[in-house]
Amino acid sequence: MKVWRILAWIFIPFIMIFIEWKKIGKIARVLGAIWAILAFSQVINAASGNTEQADTSKSTTTVTAGVNTNEAKQTPEEEKPVEVPVKEATKKDVKPSTPAKPAKTEEDNTKKYQEVVLQFEKDMYAIEETMKPYMDNYQNALNGVSQGTVDIFTAYEATEKARDAAKNIQSQYYQMKIAKDLPKDVKKELEAAKSDLATAYYTKSEALEYVLKYFDDQKPSYMSKFQDEISMSDNFIMSGVLKVFKAKELVGIELTE
Repeated sequence: MKVWRILAWIFIPFIMIFIEWKKIGKIARVLGAIWAILAFSQVINAASGNTEQADTSKSTTTVTAGVNTNEAKQTPEEEKPVEVPVKEATKKDVKPSTPAKPAKTEEDNTKKYQEVVLQFEKDMYAIEETMKPYMDNYQNALNGVSQGTVDIFTAYEATEKARDAAKNIQSQYYQMKIAKDLPKDVKKELEAAKSDLATAYYTKSEALEYVLKYFDDQKPSYMSKFQDEISMSDNFIMSGVLKVFKAKELVGIELTE
């Protein structure tokens, strides 16, 4: 029992002083009170120290966590990607795609322009061919008159047919259509060629008209006018052909001799 009292006075004197206060003397009370105060102070200091240590540990953990958080913010490559929910497309959401129209390339356009110009040239030569038999018949008739093998009436008829054929060809050239979507410079050349060729056959019909007048009146002046008109006709034909060649060059067609 004495052992327990001694241990109690050692470890919890601030309690024992109240229990033993009436049983001890004055000197013992003074010493016991001093010892109780000292022991109680030690307990309070120990408790305060533990609290501060706990606060310090907590603060250190918070600071460390903050540093880690900042490091995490500074290294975005280590962040986990945020998964965004993707809505699955339904049949209503999917709109049918419209097939794109193939764009015309410059090469396609050039080929188209070349075909137009070549067709114009082909039509020009085809028209010229229709005039050839009438002019051949006319030339043979005139030669026959000069040689005495063809009478004047046959020659007159051949000249009339050649004149009418020239007028018909003039009309064909005026009626020729030029594609509207050609480049301006190419279209300009073809329009001018058509005009020159139509004019050429107008002047040719006028020249043949003077031949008919010569047959009627036998005036040499008519043959002079014939020569002027026929020369002008040939010049217009040459001018028209050269303009067609120019149009061919503009669309990239090489000219052959």
